[in-house]
Amino acid sequence: MTPALPIGAMRSPGHPASSGFSLLELAVSLTLIGACLLALLDRVLFYQELAEKARMEYTATTLKLALQLRVGTLMAEGRRIDYPALARENPVAWLERPMAGYAGEVTADQPARLAGGSWYFDRPRAELVYVVDLDRHFSSGGEAGGRVRWHVQLVRPFGQPATDMTAVGARFVSVAPYRWF
Repeated sequence: MTPALPIGAMRSPGHPASSGFSLLELAVSLTLIGACLLALLDRVLFYQELAEKARMEYTATTLKLALQLRVGTLMAEGRRIDYPALARENPVAWLERPMAGYAGEVTADQPARLAGGSWYFDRPRAELVYVVDLDRHFSSGGEAGGRVRWHVQLVRPFGQPATDMTAVGARFVSVAPYRWF
């Protein structure tokens, strides 16, 4: 009668019973696990950046609608719409409450200190600015530091010169083109 072997142990002729990973098997396993974790981390960062872009564009769309509501309210009240004055207003004032990450109106030296994912209003330029946090897939036309600038653009009658302040409407648009993905 042959002695019983523990479960999982196999004895081959001329080789002693093995009881675990060899150093090579352990290194290969750890390398594969590390590669899988690296791929997972890359996907997580990709989707986090995609979610940040969606939040920023959702907020911009909300502000476009807020501008339309502001103009509609002025029309319903029978008040004259001063589009140039409207273009200088802080768009966040049109909202019931500021959006998440809004830092308020800032001075010229403050924007460099703001964290990614923040919004601020640049009073001298009359622009609402978003500070991009995750910018691996972000590029902007001439804007340094990963920022997207938005402003109220006046709509003029066809053929009117750009210096004429006669406006027939307003749009909330990005100042410079940007590409995010």
